[in-house]
Amino acid sequence: MNDGGYHVRYDDEAGPVERPFALTDGRTEPAVDLDLVSLVRASGDAPHNLDPLLHEVLGICAQATAVAEIAARLHRPIVVAKILLSDLIQLGAAVRVDRLGLPAIDDTDPQERLRMLEDLLRGLRRIEV
Repeated sequence: MNDGGYHVRYDDEAGPVERPFALTDGRTEPAVDLDLVSLVRASGDAPHNLDPLLHEVLGICAQATAVAEIAARLHRPIVVAKILLSDLIQLGAAVRVDRLGLPAIDDTDPQERLRMLEDLLRGLRRIEV
């Protein structure tokens, strides 16, 4: 049986059997550093020809969602979820975010980071003590 470009084998008792390395093209490490509690959300800028599995991942992270939760909802190992999320981040279809849902500061370019820090400093100076 063919499912979105992947060959899916079936085991009568276990159901579909998919090898993790087949889902990640043999990769065992994500290109983007993510941990279990890293929050990821869709950027709204996904390519039109996105793989069905990556499209499913984007659907899960329509709102900021932890990597561990994404893996659980996909019923896939953590490393597979990290690699898929890393692919989406590199494509610009997803972003790592902080707990407020803002892009993680280390994911921004240096000029954007400087602007964010200057905005923060201006805001702190406006606070009356």
